Amino acid sequence: MLLADFKAATSGMPTNRLLAVRLDDQVQPVRLLGRDGDLLVMTTDVAYQAELAEMIMQTPDSLQIVVRDDDFTLHPVYGYRIVDDAWFLDDGEMRMQKRLGWLITAILLLVFASVVIFFYHTSNVTKPAHTFAEQANTPSNHDLPTGKKKSAGTPTASDLKSKEFVANGRLTQVGQYRLTSSGVAEKLIGDNAVNATLQNHNFIYQVTRIARYKNTARSTKALQNARRVLNTPKLANGYETLVIAYRITNDSTTFGVTPGVTTIGFKGKPTMSELNGLVNDPKLSVAGIPAGGYTDATVTVFIPKGATNDIDLQFATVKDRHGNILVGPSAKLRVTF
Repeated sequence: MLLADFKAATSGMPTNRLLAVRLDDQVQPVRLLGRDGDLLVMTTDVAYQAELAEMIMQTPDSLQIVVRDDDFTLHPVYGYRIVDDAWFLDDGEMRMQKRLGWLITAILLLVFASVVIFFYHTSNVTKPAHTFAEQANTPSNHDLPTGKKKSAGTPTASDLKSKEFVANGRLTQVGQYRLTSSGVAEKLIGDNAVNATLQNHNFIYQVTRIARYKNTARSTKALQNARRVLNTPKLANGYETLVIAYRITNDSTTFGVTPGVTTIGFKGKPTMSELNGLVNDPKLSVAGIPAGGYTDATVTVFIPKGATNDIDLQFATVKDRHGNILVGPSAKLRVTF
């Protein structure tokens, strides 16, 4: 489904309607990832659900809407429906294609099995064979930690006894750690107050603090969830992230909306975006930036191994409520911490 068709179909509808997708007959909330070539990519996310307003603000209208699932597979969107005041994107045609694909595969497997049985009886020789199924079932995620799925997000007795463990609230001292509900232990290993400022026409960006975390997943599911959130399929356990706090000041007379940071670059390393390792504060695209006011937000980014303490941030386009561009992407802001 093209973005232009989606906008036409939703014209005049309440823009605060939530978005969801039906994949393989399961309804899941979705959030907007961003543009990737000629695709507008959304992803399933139980923590944050996008609103219709975020979609209709996207450009250009020629983008094809796709949804990425937990296995990083892209599903084209072919239609929609409204249920309980929410928009459900539909991959119905894709499910039909999948069923047809499974039928063809089943037929081919039957033919293959018949040939194998024929040669087996002809030669009357029994030989062990390693099948594709056996290879597919061989564990490949050797870097995944073990742990009880039900208790991964629950503090252990050791956690509760530790002076470094913080059950609620923010981490204020290096060495402290907390446990997320998904089962990732986040340990604060660096905390730097900075003051880096950049002006882009009527908008001023000020980076105020950069915190560094070492993240240890306590279960397979926890690590898989972290890979999905950070859009990094090969994320190894014990990965590190930066949480960057910043303020956007709006000196214009128009309310502004922006996703936040569009890219973060590390010297000599791949540039991070929402498609690979960067997660914007979801409240920013909802709360917006009031005219003559400011909004505080954060952005989380995966740190590649060997990265230095210098980063280049580029802030995203700011639009008004109707999707008109107030200011384009900013220049890059170099921050050393």
